[in-house]
Amino acid sequence: MLSVTRVPLTMAEDGYLHQGLAKVSARFGTPVRSIVLSTAFCAILALFSVTQLIAVYAWTRMATSFLTLLSFWALRRKFPDLPRSFRAPGGTLGAVGIVVLPTLLFVWAMINSDPASRLWGMLNLVSGPVAFLWVWMRRRSRLEEQAGGFPRDSCRYRERRALF
Repeated sequence: MLSVTRVPLTMAEDGYLHQGLAKVSARFGTPVRSIVLSTAFCAILALFSVTQLIAVYAWTRMATSFLTLLSFWALRRKFPDLPRSFRAPGGTLGAVGIVVLPTLLFVWAMINSDPASRLWGMLNLVSGPVAFLWVWMRRRSRLEEQAGGFPRDSCRYRERRALF
């Protein structure tokens, strides 16, 4: 639990979370707000059974594995002549098998998981793109303000925004 409290602190320092989470106590040097947020998050997780938490973790793990498999395929297509430390056996057919077979197993596991795990797993998976879009839009608006220097309510800002 103690190492988890550093995650919101570091993310806030990097600009991915609110800057208030990056503040540390002047007296103890600890990230108090980050500790409170992490404790609240862990308390919410304590409401679920271990089986449900493992199932949601499995959904998340499947998603990261699926993205890894897709990146394998994408790198092979974009950079076919790139020197590699290993070669997939079977050429193109082997590469297709490396991506398709685990993906089919992931889909089968997701379909056959219990309904509560399916719900929380899907919410967990959807939260990633939502968080990405939120951070991307936030950074984009900051960069636009820094580059153009136009307040958001000005006509020039709206004209410039329409170009994007």
